[in-house]
Amino acid sequence: MEKIIFLGLFLIFLNGCQNIEQQKEKKPDVVLTTKKSTAEYKNCVLEKTSVLLPLTTTETKNGFRLAKGEMGYAGVTIYIENENSITKVKGYIPSSSWAILPKKMKLALNDCA
Repeated sequence: MEKIIFLGLFLIFLNGCQNIEQQKEKKPDVVLTTKKSTAEYKNCVLEKTSVLLPLTTTETKNGFRLAKGEMGYAGVTIYIENENSITKVKGYIPSSSWAILPKKMKLALNDCA
């Protein structure tokens, strides 16, 4: 019986995981623009979220990607890009109605704008 329950939970976990390409196909959870530079916004987000979730920073063609995922699957992913001197932010933050961490992550993104 325990093996069946474990297998069921494992399958639910796998079904909920997405890689970065799959994540980009869906609508971002947070979309905003700011007058801050990409570096200023990135530093603000890293400072506000450091106690919530350690994010890794990757430099992209037009800015930065902040992410926290495991084994190739995307968890929290934030794209900060400069388009025509405007910093655009897209945040993919998996959440549920009871989870506090995603709510605080979204709040940090909005506070830094």
